[in-house]
Amino acid sequence: MRKIIMTAAAAVFSTSVFAEAQKPVEVSFSAEGIFYGTTYKSTVKNENGSYSAIQFAPSISIKKGIVEGVLSLEYNGLYGVNPSENADTSEDVGLGGGKIRLEVAEAYFKTSIQSLPGLSIKAGIAELDYGMVFGDNAPLAGFSYESEKTGFNAFYVKTYEGDYNKNSDDSSIFWFDGFINLGESKLKPGFFVTRTKANSDGQFRDSTGYIGAINANLVFGSAGVDFTGAFASGKDKVEDIKYRGYAFDAAPYFTPIEGIKIGAFFTAVSGDNSTTADKNESFLFSTIDGTGAGINNFRLYIVEDGGSFSSITDVTNAGKYGIDTDGDGESDLAPGYYAAGLSFEGSYGDFSAKLQGAYVSAMKAPSGWSKRMGVEIDANISYSLSPESSIFTEGAFLSSSKFYEFGGVQDKQNSYYGILGMTYTL
Repeated sequence: MRKIIMTAAAAVFSTSVFAEAQKPVEVSFSAEGIFYGTTYKSTVKNENGSYSAIQFAPSISIKKGIVEGVLSLEYNGLYGVNPSENADTSEDVGLGGGKIRLEVAEAYFKTSIQSLPGLSIKAGIAELDYGMVFGDNAPLAGFSYESEKTGFNAFYVKTYEGDYNKNSDDSSIFWFDGFINLGESKLKPGFFVTRTKANSDGQFRDSTGYIGAINANLVFGSAGVDFTGAFASGKDKVEDIKYRGYAFDAAPYFTPIEGIKIGAFFTAVSGDNSTTADKNESFLFSTIDGTGAGINNFRLYIVEDGGSFSSITDVTNAGKYGIDTDGDGESDLAPGYYAAGLSFEGSYGDFSAKLQGAYVSAMKAPSGWSKRMGVEIDANISYSLSPESSIFTEGAFLSSSKFYEFGGVQDKQNSYYGILGMTYTL
């Protein structure tokens, strides 16, 4: 009997140990996207168009115990194309077209550390986001810590590898940011170091670039202010150019009743004086990857490409990305800009609305150019069909001023766009 009892106990013990080791795999799926049709006019005279577009972004998460893996895909398509002109990488999806523009947006794993609660390790292609500094998916590896009051991220980000058997053409970012909760308010300091080798592709070649930044949301009862500021500096020793730029955004707001938010905003992004060849004071050119990601506090629908329409095209070709003055397809002039305006957000039942307007001016402009960009008015009205989907209409109008004449070499026109679309989350 004793032998039978001991055997049974051993079997129960081994079964429990086996069950603990064989934790179930948890699989979750989500997806989001947008569909819309649009008509628009750019700031260039007689340049206008209309099209339809769709985005579908599915994501799968596989978790076992403290380890999680995430794979997110993204498909973007523009309706209509001549099939003979449809390249494999095209976003056009006309009849007979390839329709294969599917991208891997994220692919990473993340694991907690049981002996150190709140600490985790992440590696792979994952989203990095910090206001006014960077907003994109990037190859990274590093640590994160989060508690109720504080937290931080410390990542090594690889931006350019070049030849695998050489170290003279690599480029990397050392990313540090954190947060401190102060009641309802939150402070988020950040510090970013870009190290670029002489034969690499990027800013600050054969040198190091630095960005110090602060994001903050300060709450005072029914009022508050969102603030973001960043300062960048460094040198490209290959081209012998010193980079130094700044950007900030301040947005005070007031919520008089539930569902209503009234605010103001002032955005400033430093620009470059084109006459100084050995110095670039544009913040866009001083950022982590030099105009590629740029700032990500986009609000105005046209000048900053902050609307739904901007996911496919830049309406003005002269806002946050700078200007191509020599026709080579790359931005070589970034005048910077400032915008001062008011905003209103409200919701009632299944309806929500947003209205904003601002005066916009360039910070710097070449000789003979006007700094006045104009006055922009934006609006978005949405109706929720269900918790998973909504239909919306969106529009923007820019009363284009003489800045868009580019010193008299371009005929300008007022710019606008209108959208009717649908968003969905599964």
